[in-house]
Amino acid sequence: QQCPDDGAELFLVPESAAAKHIGRVLDGRWRLESVIGEGAMGAVFRASQTRTGQVAAIKIIQARNFNETELVSRFFREAQVLSSLQHPHIVRLLDFGQDVESKLFFIAMELLQGQSLEGAAAELSLDEIVAVMEQLADALAQTHGQGIVHRDLKPENLFVNRLRGGGVHL
Repeated sequence: QQCPDDGAELFLVPESAAAKHIGRVLDGRWRLESVIGEGAMGAVFRASQTRTGQVAAIKIIQARNFNETELVSRFFREAQVLSSLQHPHIVRLLDFGQDVESKLFFIAMELLQGQSLEGAAAELSLDEIVAVMEQLADALAQTHGQGIVHRDLKPENLFVNRLRGGGVHL
């Protein structure tokens, strides 16, 4: 096909692998509404709790077979670690489990409003950057105090939140 305005050739953009899950209800409780992001291990969705309407960010992985025990074990360790942390700059865990029908493993977390530190960094003043680093150091001090090491600490995995007092979230 060609563009009617300038005659340029048009091509179809393939749908994301995660998009096929939109509308799915996980474990009878969480309806996946839209894709927030995708990675090699899975995807993150905006979702709502079917009974209360509470919104959340749902991280999913789908083990291709149950021999992927290390992947599944790491995913559930992440949920258990997150459930043990209570800090103003660490995202809150709401729920986790496995959907029996789809075999998807999921972690439900509070839905933050904002963007990754990677995306926000250019807009931050020096004072804001210092505040973000202090908040991050405080959050990491708590995790390290419990013997937990974040193994994927990078700007795209940190979130500058506009709600809940603002600041950065691990």
